[in-house]
Amino acid sequence: MAMITLNFTPMPHHSYRIGLPKAGVWHEAFNSDSAFYAGANVGNSGAIATQPLPWMDRNQSTEITLPPLATLVLLHQG
Repeated sequence: MAMITLNFTPMPHHSYRIGLPKAGVWHEAFNSDSAFYAGANVGNSGAIATQPLPWMDRNQSTEITLPPLATLVLLHQG
């Protein structure tokens, strides 16, 4: 299962809460702002755990950092 987020603004958004469809750990599988792609490397440094806080019509949520003008792909690990 994957969650894709996009930030079309030139500003990073820290502590940005998103709803997720499954509880557990999500891994940042792709970050277009990564240094690998000549970006500023703003992101979530690997794993992100959900919290049982309903958000966006989902039972689980978490806070992430959205890099500026970037795409993140989070994959569910369980």
